[in-house]
Amino acid sequence: MSTDVRGELTMDLDNFYQHIHHPIINILETQLQAQTTNLHEVGNIMFYSQDLTLCVLHMYHFLAKCFNFEVSSLKTTDVVCNDFSTEFTYKTNKHFIEIDMDTCLNKEKTCMIEFIKSVSSIPHMFSKHVFVIINFDKTNKQQQSRLRCIIEKSFRNTLFLTQCCNISKIDNPLISRFDCIRIPTLKESQINGLVSHFVKDNTTIDGKKMKKLTTSINASSNVYISNIYFICKTNALVFGKKQNNNFAQVELQKLLDYLHKTTIYINAIVRIRTTLYLLLHYNIPPTYLIKIILNIVSCNVEKYFPTNPQAMHHIVHIVATLEHDLLLASKPVIHFEKAIIEVYMIMKKLN
Repeated sequence: MSTDVRGELTMDLDNFYQHIHHPIINILETQLQAQTTNLHEVGNIMFYSQDLTLCVLHMYHFLAKCFNFEVSSLKTTDVVCNDFSTEFTYKTNKHFIEIDMDTCLNKEKTCMIEFIKSVSSIPHMFSKHVFVIINFDKTNKQQQSRLRCIIEKSFRNTLFLTQCCNISKIDNPLISRFDCIRIPTLKESQINGLVSHFVKDNTTIDGKKMKKLTTSINASSNVYISNIYFICKTNALVFGKKQNNNFAQVELQKLLDYLHKTTIYINAIVRIRTTLYLLLHYNIPPTYLIKIILNIVSCNVEKYFPTNPQAMHHIVHIVATLEHDLLLASKPVIHFEKAIIEVYMIMKKLN
C-alpha cells in the first residue's frame, strides 16, 4: 500500500464520517442494515477519485456497514505470499483481502492476479470472498483483460471493491463489470468540518486562528484529505501564517533554492530525496507537483540561470520526459528524483 496517513485516519473515521458521507454509498449501507439487500446482491463497485485517501476511506466505511463492525476497530495483517513465482505482500482480516497494485514490477502484479484467481475460484463457505483492490488503474491492458475474465467467472463467489485515481486508464469492458461511484473532492463546508475535528485537541488554536487556518487550506488549489490531516496535525499555526498557502509550493521552492546554492552533489541528492518523500508521503498528486516545478523554474529563470536564460528549454524537455515516464510507471518518486537531479546538473553546468 502506498505510504500515507490512511491508517491513522481510519482509526478516527467513525467520528468525522458525517463530514464526508456520499449519498449513493449511504443508500447501499441503509439497505444492507435493513436487510433489504444482502451481500450476495451487491455488485462489484469501483470507487474513483483524485483523492486516493478519501476514496479508500469511503471503501472502508462501506465494508464496515457490510459486515457490521466499527471502522475504528478495523485491523489488517500483512501476509507475505510465496506461492507464486514472485513474492508479494497483501493485507487481510476475517472480512476481506486487500491488495495494492502500486508496484513497479509487472511480474509481481501478475502474481497478485493469479492469487486473486486461486482464491476467487473456491466457493466461500458462508457468503462471498471480498477483494479490496487499491490503485486498480496501475494495471496494464493485458492484466486488465485477465482480471475481467476472473471477475466474470467468479461473480457468484467473490465481491470486488476497487479504487482508482484515473478511470480513463481502465478498459471499458472491465469498467462495465462494476458499478462506478465517483467520490468528489471535498467541499468547503466539509473541509471546515474536518479541520475543526482534526484540531479539536489543540488548545492553542482559538476561533480567530481556526478561521485563518481554514481560509488558508481552502485557498490551496488541490485540497486532499491527507493534506488537511498533515497540516492540522503537524504544523497548523505556522502553515496559517505563510504568505504562500500551498505546502507543496513552499517545499519545492525551498528545494530548488537550495540546489541553486549548493555545489556538493551528495548533499543535493539527500535534500532531493528528503523533500520528495515528504511530499509523496502525504499523497500529493505527482501531476500537481510537475506543474509546481515548472511554474517555480519559469518564474526564476534569471535567478537560477543568470548566464543562460535559454536553459528553460532544457527544463521543459526534462519535465515533459518526466510526465511521460509517470504514465508508464507506478513509482513516481524514482522518476521525480531523476528529473530534479537533471535540473540540478543543468544549474551547475550552465552557471
